[in-house]
Amino acid sequence: MKSLINFLFFTIIVLFISCENETVVEPILEITTEDLSLLQQPFTPIAENRTVKITTNQSVIKVSSTDSWCKATILDDKENGKTLRITVLPNDGFTTRTAKVSVYSIYQQEISIEITQWSNEPSMEISAEHVDIIDGELSFSLTISSNYDFSISLPDWINNEGDNTTIIGTKTYNFTVSAIPPGERTGEIEFIAIGEDIVDLKQTVSIKQIQNELKPILTDFSPVTAEKFDLVKLSGENFGNSLESITVFFNDKEAIVKSVSDNEIIVEVPQSPGEICEISVLIGDNSLLYETKFNYRKSWSLSTLTGNGNSTFKAGTLAEGQIKARYLAIDDNNNIFANHRDSGNDQLYIVKINEEENSIVSLTDGPLPRNELLPNAPTVGPNNVVYIANDMFAGESYYTLDPKNNWELEPHVITYADSKPISSTYTYRIIHHTDGYLYYFAGNSLGQIYRINTETNEGEVFYEWGAHPYGYAYIFDPNDSNTLYCHVNSAGIGYGPWSLDISNTSNRFVRLNSAGSNSAATSLTLNDGDLTTAGFGRAWQMEFGKDGCLYVSDASNHVIRKINLETKIVETIIGIPGVKGAKDGKKGEATLNEPRGLVWNKDGTALYISDFGNSRIRKYEYN
Repeated sequence: MKSLINFLFFTIIVLFISCENETVVEPILEITTEDLSLLQQPFTPIAENRTVKITTNQSVIKVSSTDSWCKATILDDKENGKTLRITVLPNDGFTTRTAKVSVYSIYQQEISIEITQWSNEPSMEISAEHVDIIDGELSFSLTISSNYDFSISLPDWINNEGDNTTIIGTKTYNFTVSAIPPGERTGEIEFIAIGEDIVDLKQTVSIKQIQNELKPILTDFSPVTAEKFDLVKLSGENFGNSLESITVFFNDKEAIVKSVSDNEIIVEVPQSPGEICEISVLIGDNSLLYETKFNYRKSWSLSTLTGNGNSTFKAGTLAEGQIKARYLAIDDNNNIFANHRDSGNDQLYIVKINEEENSIVSLTDGPLPRNELLPNAPTVGPNNVVYIANDMFAGESYYTLDPKNNWELEPHVITYADSKPISSTYTYRIIHHTDGYLYYFAGNSLGQIYRINTETNEGEVFYEWGAHPYGYAYIFDPNDSNTLYCHVNSAGIGYGPWSLDISNTSNRFVRLNSAGSNSAATSLTLNDGDLTTAGFGRAWQMEFGKDGCLYVSDASNHVIRKINLETKIVETIIGIPGVKGAKDGKKGEATLNEPRGLVWNKDGTALYISDFGNSRIRKYEYN
C-alpha cells in the first residue's frame, strides 16, 4: 500500500514539472519593410513579376488578390522557405490600375499590400510637392516613381548629392543647398520628360530655404601649434557657411578664411600674431572665443610687401603701390631705396619705401630726364645719405639724396687727374666704403672699377679685370673691409662668387666655386652644398646678413641663395629653382620671378627682395 502511494506521488510530480516546462509558440507572419516598399513601387505597363521572402512559423499560408490582372502566389521550397510572388499582366489601357493582395494564416492577422501598375500614359509620382530647408539643414531627398525618362533642372544654389542619374522606375534622389546668411530664398526643381512622343511634360517641386539668426557654438580647433601660412581647422556648430559673414582673429591679427561649412572653418595662420594666441570668431553680431590657446611657431616665409604686377610706377600706401625695381638699399631708419626702371615705358624714379609708415613715394617730382640721369643701384653712406649710381656719361657723375635736405636730388661731377673710365662705360653699382671712398663698378671692355673721394669728387681707376666680367653684384665684407666680393655672370670666366683683397690688388680676384660650371646653372645644376662645386645663374645683387652669410639673388633660376663663407656651404633658401611665380609662402611653396635687388633690415629679421619679373617688392622674414 505504501509503495502504491509513493508511485502515485512521483507520477503527479513528473506531470506537474512537464506542464511547467511546456511553452506556447506565438504565430509569426512577416514581410520586411524594405520588401513591402519594393512591392508597392508602381509596376510598369509591361508584364512583370517580383518575389519577396516571407518569415513565418506557420505551415499553411494563404494569399488572395482583388483583381485578375494581379496574381499572387505562395512558393515553398526547402532552400528558400516561403516566398510571395506578385505577377502583373500587361496594362494595355490608358489609366493606372490598383489591386489589393492579402497574405494571411488562420492564426495571424493578414498583411495587406496595395499593388499599382501604370498605364501607357506618362506618369510620375514625387514624394513631396514642397520642401523647406531650415537653419543649416542643407540636405534633403525626394523619392520619384516615373514610367518615362526625364532630366532634372536645378537652381544654381541646389546641387546633386551623390548619384542622381535618372531611371525609369522608383528611386530616391539626394540634394544639398549652399548656405545663406540669415534670410530666405525660394526656387524650383524641374523634372522634365525626355522623348519625342512626350511633349511639354514636366513636374516641379518648390524649395524654400530659411536661415534664422545664427547661434554659433565653438568646440575645438586643430592643430594647436602651427606657423604662418599653415591651415587651421576651427570646429563648432551653426557657422552659417558664408565666407562674407565670418571674421577670424589670432589675437589682433586677422586670418584669411579659406572655406566655411556649417560646422567647420578653415583659416590660414596670419603673420606674427604673437607666440600665444587667443582665437576669436566673429559671425554676424556673434563674437566667440576659443578657451584653448593657440601656439604660434616662428618660421621663415615669403610675403608681398608692395606691388601688384603692374610695372608702371604708382605712389601711395603699400597696398596701392606699383614698382619695378632693380636694386635696393636701406638706411638706419629702415627706409628702403630703389631705382625704378621700366624701360618699356621709359619711367625713371628714385623711390623710398617705409613699411612702418605704410608708404611708397617718389623722391623726385616726376619721371627723371633720361638724358641726364639713368639711376642705377643706390647705396647708403654716413648720416643716411643715399648715393645713386648714374648709368650715363661714362662714369662722369653720381647723385646724392640727403635726409637733412628733405631728400633733394643733388648731382656731383667726377673729375679724373690721370686715368679715367674708358668710353662706352655704364655704371651699375656704387658702394660707400668705410675708407671714405665711393667704389664705382663699371661695365666696359676692361672691366674697370674706380673710386671717388666724396670730399673732392676726384676719381681714379682702382682695378681692371682685363676683360668685361659682367659682374653686377659687388659687396664689401662688413667684418673685413679689405675683402670685396663680386658675382660674375660671364660664360668662360665662370658664373658665381669671386673675392678680392683690395689691400693688394695685384693678387687679382679669386673664384670661390672653382670647380663649378663656367656656364649659367639651371635648376638641375645648381648643386647646393659644397661651395667649390656649386652652380650659379645670373645674379644682380649680393648682401651680407647678420649671420655673416652672403645672400645672392640668382635671378635666372628665380631663387635666393645663401653662402656660408665659413663652412663653404651653399643653400637655396626661398623660391623653386627654374619655376617662375608670385606665390607667397614657405620654402618649397613660395615662388619668385627674376629676383634682382636684395637688402636686409637692420636687425637681420627681414630680407627685402626686388622681385623684378613680378613687379613687386617681396619680404622674406622670420615670423
